[in-house]
Amino acid sequence: MTDVTEPVGVRRPGCEAEPPGNPDPLFREPGLRAVWLRAHDEAEAAFAAALARSTGRPAGGLWVAVGAAMVDGALRAAVEHHALRAAEGARVGGEGLVEAVREALRTAVRGPRV
Repeated sequence: MTDVTEPVGVRRPGCEAEPPGNPDPLFREPGLRAVWLRAHDEAEAAFAAALARSTGRPAGGLWVAVGAAMVDGALRAAVEHHALRAAEGARVGGEGLVEAVREALRTAVRGPRV
């Protein structure tokens, strides 16, 4: 497990690899990545609680767990996609992020289409 108290830029054994062509520090720095993933882990738990409460399904049930993972994964993918486009020099604004989130959530609900 990455120690998020280490200074940014410190490489731990096993963390040398980074996704190719990925210029965003969020994806390169193990400490930042750990915080980002921890935030999404906590968000997923909140989504699960909200889904259970709003649907009456069991909080520990598979349906709730999958639904929460789909929502959280879609949001994470949309934000990361938007951040990468910005890091690559694309002109992106708030509207681009909103559209990315909409597309990601639609994909999560409908499933990937060819």
